[in-house]
Amino acid sequence: MATGPYTWELVRRLAHKCSGTRYRLFYDPHQGGYPAIRDAVACHPSPYFGEHSSSSTLSVVDVAILDTSAQQVVLVIEVEEHGAEPKRVIGDLVNIALADAITLSPYQYEFQRPLGMILGIRVNPAGKGEEKVTRIAERLNALFGNRVFVTPLFSGSLDDLINAIGRAALRKLNLC
Repeated sequence: MATGPYTWELVRRLAHKCSGTRYRLFYDPHQGGYPAIRDAVACHPSPYFGEHSSSSTLSVVDVAILDTSAQQVVLVIEVEEHGAEPKRVIGDLVNIALADAITLSPYQYEFQRPLGMILGIRVNPAGKGEEKVTRIAERLNALFGNRVFVTPLFSGSLDDLINAIGRAALRKLNLC
């Protein structure tokens, strides 16, 4: 799936805010056809467990933020601009919880534990998606809270969703 314009805009804004700090952004361009973003690295942030290989890499995250002073990834962000089925969300979350490290163009870095994860999903206000994903995140936090802590954010409006994700990320990084 191609990176949507809202995810691209989120990365652009966060890269600007992180410029000159100890944080460096890595993002998956998904061959979306958008211009390169200054102060961010386009790559395929790939969490893995054990030895890095295609058999230990389950998916790619949208955004990974590296604390360059600690040389650890401190925050990952997943954005579902078109909504997401709970099964897909579970896969993304478990992938991060199981991962030992992440490949970021072409280096490998460990995660800070517990790793912060922001999961932003566009939802249909009339649907049950928000309730389902919230329950999944709560359950995963209870099971894997020492490895990853998931903050789910929802909105029917992509503008509002991207703004909320940006604010939450800046709070987690103590940049606001």
